[in-house]
Amino acid sequence: MTARKSGARKAIAAAIVSAALLSGCTATGWIAGSPPAAGSQTELPSLEKVRNFLFVVDDAGEGVLLGTIATAERTEVAGIEYAAELEDGSFGDVQPIDFTAQLAPQSSVQLEGPELSVSNPDLRAGHLAAVTVDFASSGTVSLQVPVYASDHDDFADAWQAAVGG
Repeated sequence: MTARKSGARKAIAAAIVSAALLSGCTATGWIAGSPPAAGSQTELPSLEKVRNFLFVVDDAGEGVLLGTIATAERTEVAGIEYAAELEDGSFGDVQPIDFTAQLAPQSSVQLEGPELSVSNPDLRAGHLAAVTVDFASSGTVSLQVPVYASDHDDFADAWQAAVGG
């Protein structure tokens, strides 16, 4: 009987220690090792992924679209369009961004630089923009993306490289 009690006590002690260890990663005050993405993301069932899309603009609406497009299959980005959110919450006229790309399987393309620059006084920091990415053979994805100020610490260099330099 003593051996049974000793075994039961060990099992209970092990369960308590395990519970304490397993709950440690969800304890209050836990901070992720990397911050969440600043932009918006979506994907198609055909495995094209649009990640961390956002605009960075100055007060005049001079800016750049930033983000990443990734794919598991060979694909072609046929075009990108956007519409700025207006003061009344609706979206303005659709504007094209002259950008295309061929992506090999298991690859991605980083959107940045002068080829993704835009000029639209309706693009204002703190508002949204509706963006549509057209994939030549698999369809389109649409998402609403945030618009950040060109002097934002995280995006000032990207804005400068695309627009200011």
